[in-house]
Amino acid sequence: MTDDYTRPDGDLFDERERDSIVDEVDDILGETLDGRYEVLSRLGSGGMGFVWEARDLLMQGRSVVLKTLRPELVNNEKTAERFSREAMASAAIDHENVIVVLGHGVTANFGAYYVMERLVGRDLAAEIAAEGGPLSAARTIDIATQVASALGAAHARGIIHRDLKPENIYLAQRGERQIVKVLDFGLARLLDAGNKLTETGAVIGTPRYMA
Repeated sequence: MTDDYTRPDGDLFDERERDSIVDEVDDILGETLDGRYEVLSRLGSGGMGFVWEARDLLMQGRSVVLKTLRPELVNNEKTAERFSREAMASAAIDHENVIVVLGHGVTANFGAYYVMERLVGRDLAAEIAAEGGPLSAARTIDIATQVASALGAAHARGIIHRDLKPENIYLAQRGERQIVKVLDFGLARLLDAGNKLTETGAVIGTPRYMA
């Protein structure tokens, strides 16, 4: 994620708005959410929220990642619903290739948040850029197999990701082993017998990667 300070519609905030957001957002630094998660530093941002490094004080200071909504979106019902859906979808899938959601909550000062496992590595887009071209056939097959396994587990729980792209595929390093983690279920759809996948005419996902 990058610190581009874009609105949900993709437009950039002007400088005054951006500075105001930065000041308000950084108020969370050093805070302890729900008496448990101490916020240490900001890792990045996206159109919907901010990502923070934190430590879990109830788990011997274990390193975790927090995601919070942007301050200007805390009272936006549609965005809050998407944020909640992302947390619930990830938490519902118990699979090693899906990001682990450890908890969630709502605070009076900073709104909704959820907690994820801390990963070390980089996303697939960054990996391809670092390689300067296509990955080897063997690596491509390995990554694709793990992604397919993650999506299979999601589909078995009635969850459709709907925004799969290199930026949402994370290559996590675990010792000598590299494990693929599928991230960002913010556009996921939780299916039930009375739910359509999309409304007629709706366009969901990142156009460049839609099929």
